Formats: sequence, structure tokens, C-alpha cells
Amino acid sequence: MVLDCRKHRELRYCWKEIGLAFPYRTTHAVSQRGHTLFTRDESRTWTEDEKAFILQYVKIHGNDWKGLADILGKNRYHVHDTYRRIFRAGLKKGELFSFFPFFLLLLAYLSYFYNLLF
Repeated sequence: MVLDCRKHRELRYCWKEIGLAFPYRTTHAVSQRGHTLFTRDESRTWTEDEKAFILQYVKIHGNDWKGLADILGKNRYHVHDTYRRIFRAGLKKGELFSFFPFFLLLLAYLSYFYNLLF
């Protein structure tokens, strides 16, 4: 019930009351931590089948992390972080961006201002 407090009128502001116990945390931070703890999977490990399913699901449905998390029974932030780890593993390491598109952008920028000045 606490996870879906917006649906229950009597619990609508429950995270504000819970947040009063943590004076240096915002209500949003307390709510997010509560959701993380309550929806965390017990195993906390990802199988290769789950990783493949994440990639397939994102290709078909896009970045619907909440829907995917409900299917897998895990937290949406954990699903998103796992997708980023899987996706980034396939990228080349060492190069953040190619210099050539940056160089073309710089040339276009300089030629634009050169035409304005002369």
C-alpha cells in the first residue's frame, strides 16, 4: 500500500510523515529510498537470460523501465542501471567521441562568423 500511496486516499501523504523521522532528507529522497528497498530483488544478481530480455524489451518497447521492472520483479532504477552497463559494454572503450564531427562543427562555426565579419 505504501508503494502506491497515491491510489489510497488515507495514505496520500504518508511519505511526508515518514520523512519527518529523517530531518536531513527530502521527502522525495525518502520516498525513492523506500521504493528501492521495498522493490529490491532478493538475489540481486542478473542472469544472462534477464540481460538478453532487457535488450530485447528495450528494442521493442523503448525505455519503459517501470513496465520492465514489473515484469522482472526488480526495481526500475536497477533495471535502468543494468541496461546502461550492458549497453556501454558493447561500445568502444577509450573514445568518448570522434574528433571528426567536432572538427566539422568547428569549421562551420568559424565560416559562419567569417562571413558575418567580411
